[in-house]
Amino acid sequence: MNLSIIYVTTGTREEALSIARQLLSEQLIACANITGEITSVYNWNNATQEATEIGMLLKTRTELVSVVTGRIKCIHSYECPCIVSWNISEGNFDFFQWVHSETASPSP
Repeated sequence: MNLSIIYVTTGTREEALSIARQLLSEQLIACANITGEITSVYNWNNATQEATEIGMLLKTRTELVSVVTGRIKCIHSYECPCIVSWNISEGNFDFFQWVHSETASPSP
């Protein structure tokens, strides 16, 4: 089974919860882990920025990553949200089966 983790940052816990609930309702992810506050330091508009953000780890099928990314871009408040993914190569096969059963097959 090809599964992936998607990492996303949001400006608030409420936004993270809203995005997670939307993706769950569409069966695009099986689970979202929402972290506590993190401090992000980055360059934007030719200036160094510092912001308090919330991180999320989303579990899904690898074949759904592009669909999940597109949905997040549509509903996220940021102009250029952080959305990155990586494949899961090893772990609990029972968990992999659960993620697969909780997510929908991608549309053709």
